[in-house]
Amino acid sequence: MCLSSCRKKMLQYGIVLMGIFLPAIVFGQSVITSPELEKTIREHKGDVVVVAFWATWDKPSRRQILELNVLYHIYKDMRVQFLGVSFDEEEKRWWRSSVVKKFEREYSIAFPLYKVKDKEDISHIFRIKQIPTLIYYFSFGKRGEFKQYMSAGYTESRQIEEDLDNCLKGVMPRSEGQPVQRQEIQEKFPRLRP
Repeated sequence: MCLSSCRKKMLQYGIVLMGIFLPAIVFGQSVITSPELEKTIREHKGDVVVVAFWATWDKPSRRQILELNVLYHIYKDMRVQFLGVSFDEEEKRWWRSSVVKKFEREYSIAFPLYKVKDKEDISHIFRIKQIPTLIYYFSFGKRGEFKQYMSAGYTESRQIEEDLDNCLKGVMPRSEGQPVQRQEIQEKFPRLRP
């Protein structure tokens, strides 16, 4: 009697767990919270970590992610980690594929892309006022102090490379007042033209 009721309970718990986790397993919904993002950044201490805050509905953000994908292939063997954190809305129906995952598959993005679970919390903790925004985490100076540098708005690929090279040397990427150089990259990614 007790054995059959235990099996029944286990089956019920299994069905509930499948209902919770199956959409993420089948459709690849990668959602991240602010504590998980902070933990991921800390796990890569000693590397340069570039976190890109973006959204699929924002054209400069999409361009930025495509530029970072090119840079990922250049810097992947140089202690540089890339993470994309999307501010896209959650899908209303769990069986639909995520817009972030569709973007990731369509453009063959090689680094991890996540969707934020707690937009207000992440915006507050990471001081995100606009998208796209890049935050670089790196070891600074002789003591290797873990620092961060924020670049708000679309950043040209050449500037990101310069910033990454400085981060790898343990030097602050740019002075706070120095403007970010801009460049139209529609010719590189014609599918994103308006």
